[in-house]
Order: sequence, then C-alpha cells, then structure tokens
Amino acid sequence: MTVLTRDLQAQLTAHADDVMLVSLTDERQYTGQQVTALVEQTKQALADQAIGAGDVVLIALANHWLYPILEQALWEIGAIAHPVAPTSGVREILDEFADYHYTAGIFAESFRPALATQPDFLDQTFAIHEQPVYFYRYQQGEALQNGMTLSDDSLAVILNTSGSTGKPKRVGLTHAQLANSAHHIAASQRLTNQDATMVVMPMFHVNAQVIAMLSTRLSGGKLVVAEKFSASKFWEAVADHQVTWVSIVPTIVQMLQQNERARTAFARCQADVQLKYVRSASFSLPAEQLAAFQDQYGIPVIEGYGMTEAASLIALNPFEAPKPGTVGLPVAT
Repeated sequence: MTVLTRDLQAQLTAHADDVMLVSLTDERQYTGQQVTALVEQTKQALADQAIGAGDVVLIALANHWLYPILEQALWEIGAIAHPVAPTSGVREILDEFADYHYTAGIFAESFRPALATQPDFLDQTFAIHEQPVYFYRYQQGEALQNGMTLSDDSLAVILNTSGSTGKPKRVGLTHAQLANSAHHIAASQRLTNQDATMVVMPMFHVNAQVIAMLSTRLSGGKLVVAEKFSASKFWEAVADHQVTWVSIVPTIVQMLQQNERARTAFARCQADVQLKYVRSASFSLPAEQLAAFQDQYGIPVIEGYGMTEAASLIALNPFEAPKPGTVGLPVAT
C-alpha cells in the first residue's frame, strides 16, 4: 500500500454510506462502500488477465464513472495507467504499443472493429457492475519494471502534456507525487468532505486527473462525472448534485456567458445552485471576461496555473485577494 492508495481507501472507508461517485450519463450513484467493492472486483478481473506490478495499461475512454475505479485498481496492484484521448487514431494507438510494448489497453467501444483485425491484441472484455470494460491484452507487451516492489516512488500514471509549447510529451508521475499534489490542491482550495465537484474537463489530462478527481477523493468529497461539458445542462447538474466548485477553462467561461440556454437554466435553478467558485486555468482569461462572468452569475472565478510535469497545480490566486489576469501565488509542494 502506498500513501496514495492508503488515503484513497481511507476516505472510502470513512464515507462508506455516503454517495462518493455520481455518473450524469446514466444516473448511477455509488457510496464509498460500493466504490470499494467495485475496485476489488476490478482488481480481481485484472488479476485474472495476469496484470500486475509494473504493467502499463493504456486507457482510451471518454469521461466515465469507470475511470476512478480502474485507476485505483491499477494503482493498488502496482500497475501503471496511461490515459489518452478517446479520439486518438487507431494508427496512433498501434504506434504507442509498438514503441513502448505496453501490456494491455482499455478502449472505447469505437476501437473494437479496428482492434479485431490486429492479431497482437487479444480481446478479454469483462464487466464491472454490468458495464463492459473492453480490455485487450497486447501479445508483445512487457512490464515496465519487472519484479518491482510497490512503493511511494513507483509510477502510478503516465500523462501526455497538452503540447502547448511543442509536441506532446509523456510524463510519468509517482504515487507520492499524485498524493502530494492532490493534498496541496485540497488545502489551497479548503476542500472538505462537504464539497462536490463536477468533472467536465477530459479525464486524460492532468487537470481532471489531479485537480478535480484526486483532490476531491482525498478530501472525502463527492465526484460528479460528466461525459463532456454541456453549457445547456451545466447549471441543472450543478444544482441537482449540490456541486460546490468546478475546474474549467476560459473557453467554458465564455460559453456559459454566451449560451442562451445556459443563462435560462441558471435563472430557473439559481436558488438551488451552491457553487462557491469556479477555477480557471490552461490559458489566460481576459480580466474583462472574468468580471463579466462574476457580474452575470455572482460566482467568483479563481485563476491558477499548473503543468503536467509538476503533477498539476503550481500557483493559485488567494480567495481573499485574487488579482485578475494573474496565476496567483505559489502553492506548497
């Protein structure tokens, strides 16, 4: 057990009877106890496929309630997750496996016809709570670290950078780095087990992975998973699930301001909206746009800055004295 898996499980145990995971796509809700059971079921399914310490499993899925289940199960057995965009081309995926000899992949259903023609990919689909997991064993796969002993310094995840300053790069993050970053994010945002976030950013990026998912899970809060951002459905979901904060980007801020259905929905359910603030990162939000959003909705926008290589958050504006157009102050590391 590592600091990351220990703290994840501790929160599930502490909130065994509380709803910890919600799926907007199919309205599933899982308590801490149920999430624990799903993780154990997934670990057994992976063990049945001989996935173990040092194995890298590529994950090409749209946002889904399975994501935190799959990753925790992989981490607990010492395997490494590499989430990628579900829109990745099949050729790109095949090249990834040929270059790095990953052990297996978990794919969106759309990949299945192409993978069926690839002799090196063995279809070993299994189900978790009646949800198909399209798992493929790669016949040429190799463990990244044969015979490794799981520790805080073991790799937990490989993430691709956004490519904002060049070609995207693969970044490996350890159990300790993820836990350290998520705990500091939770502290900087004063997150408690009374908070809930809605994940609208892609789960294969560090923003959703650490800032939204892990900081919420390690502070005992509720994770509400949206398959993708929808301006017209945003406020209704925020109100229905008592969402208290959301991590977004300037483009989403603009869409919420300009979308007529979003404005109408906010007016309709404003009394039930408990959103305390939204976080904005990835690129600069013009100060006038920030002010316009706050005037329109009465909800603060807190700007920050992070990098995949730093396991996400580096700086965040202080809640008491935010300075629009800046990334704020350094967060403890």
